[in-house]
Formats: sequence, C-alpha cells, structure tokens
Amino acid sequence: MTKWRLKQIPDCGTTRGYDYHTRQLNQEPCNLCREAKRLSCKEKRAKNRTRLNEWAKDNRTNGPRAQYEKDASARRRGKFVGDYSSQSILDTYGTTCYLCESEINLEAPRQVGKIGWENGLHFDHVVPISKGGLDVANNVRPAHAYCNQKKGSKCLKD
Repeated sequence: MTKWRLKQIPDCGTTRGYDYHTRQLNQEPCNLCREAKRLSCKEKRAKNRTRLNEWAKDNRTNGPRAQYEKDASARRRGKFVGDYSSQSILDTYGTTCYLCESEINLEAPRQVGKIGWENGLHFDHVVPISKGGLDVANNVRPAHAYCNQKKGSKCLKD
C-alpha cells in the first residue's frame, strides 16, 4: 500500500508545512513551520477563550474529579462516605480476589511495601471513582493488593 502524498508540497512557514514535516516526512519541522503552528494555536485559544473557560469552570465543579475530591475530603475529616463496611463486603463477596480468583491472605499486611503485601486485602472499585464510579457497596470488591495496584484506574467488566 502506497503512502498518500500531497500533489503540491506546502510552503515552509505555514501550518500545512508543519503538518507536512511531521506527518508526511516523519521528521522534526523547521523553525518557520514550528513558529507558524505555535501562532495558529495561540490564535485559536484566544478566539475560543470564553468557551474554554466556561468548560473548565463547569468541569471543576461538576466533573468526576470534583466528586472524587469531595469524597476524599470527607474521608480525611473522618466522615463516612460509602454505605458499606469492610466486613459487609467480605460477607457478600467472600475472601476470593475478584481479579485473579485466588484466595486472599487476610493475615498479610495491607500496606504496600511491607513484606508479603502482595497477597494482602485491598478493596477495589469495579468502576473507578476517577472514571465516574460511585463509592457504594455494589461497586466495591475484595482484591489482592498486587492485583488492585496492577489494575490501576482501568474499568473492567465484572
């Protein structure tokens, strides 16, 4: 399959010249093209400044990160956020890691870095709070500490 090429090579010092350098030639753009692209982006930001500011303000107050910060703040103050306890999760789902389906060592340390922490008990949100998940009992499952760390903020199907 041949690579698509422009019929006419664009002039240096334009945004099309920048795109030609980076996309067609797969090389660093020249200084003229880089400066043209920088000015073009600056003009677009200035043109859409009010719309961007409105979006950022709305996202700060209503986005998933805002809810996460509110919950984290409540946890730091000692307020109970979730509608569940550790024992209720263990009673409901047992002591099997829902990610690797092997038994969790309840005697192992839960703090990351201590000897044997990998097999210790962690509670994982199936849909992470950072992805819009809620801190409720049906979104929390027992997991190995290592499995929970490895999963990170990915959203897996249950």
